[in-house]
Amino acid sequence: MAGGVGFIRVKLLQVEKGSSMDSIAPMFDPYVAVNVKESVQTPGRGIQQVQKKRTIYPEWNTCFDAHLYDGRVINLVVMEKPNRFLAEITLSAKVLAEKCTDGNIATAWDTFKVKNAGSWSSLANMSTPSSQKKGPSAMQSFEQFKKAAKQKEERDKMMKEQEEKRKFNKEMEERNRQRSEMEKLREREEEEALDAARKSSNDDAARQREADRKAKEIERRKEQERRRREAMANRIDMNAQSDLMASFEEMM
Repeated sequence: MAGGVGFIRVKLLQVEKGSSMDSIAPMFDPYVAVNVKESVQTPGRGIQQVQKKRTIYPEWNTCFDAHLYDGRVINLVVMEKPNRFLAEITLSAKVLAEKCTDGNIATAWDTFKVKNAGSWSSLANMSTPSSQKKGPSAMQSFEQFKKAAKQKEERDKMMKEQEEKRKFNKEMEERNRQRSEMEKLREREEEEALDAARKSSNDDAARQREADRKAKEIERRKEQERRRREAMANRIDMNAQSDLMASFEEMM
């Protein structure tokens, strides 16, 4: 297709809707080789278009205007919205160019897309034979990225579960410790109350025994006094009797 220029519009189809930029960025290799056109005012030359390097991350269903030049280079003009220019990415497309003719560019693109249903980076990887020898493809890198992300997610989940388990065990240990201390305190209070009750009962018994002893002592003394009085009433007072006889003799 030497000297020929073709035009087609394609869409990025290999990214799931809702994917984050961090997760899909590895699929677009090289996604940093981006030329952004800007209009600048140059003194004496008027308004001119200049190109600047910029990193972009194509999103779901991003539109591309694909231009083929001389069957060697394809320019993918990234359209943020229809008819709104965003950026231009220049990629070598030798394999695609070999399949294209002046009148059958769209068909050739569809054929290429069906047989090579990979990411945008597959076009760049297939453009030169040497690119396959440099290392893993962007899709492989993306799969490795997803695998590493999944492993990290599983590790984080496991660590979170272990942390929650340790926290739960610690809380259970603290609850058991508090319960044990409460039980010991309750047992000690019950034992002290029982000791106080026993002591009070013993004191009451001692006081009762002392009162009984004193009452018996009083009764014993009363009985002794009664008996002494009875004995004194029946006993003859010899001194009084002698005085009485002496007084009688004097009167004689």
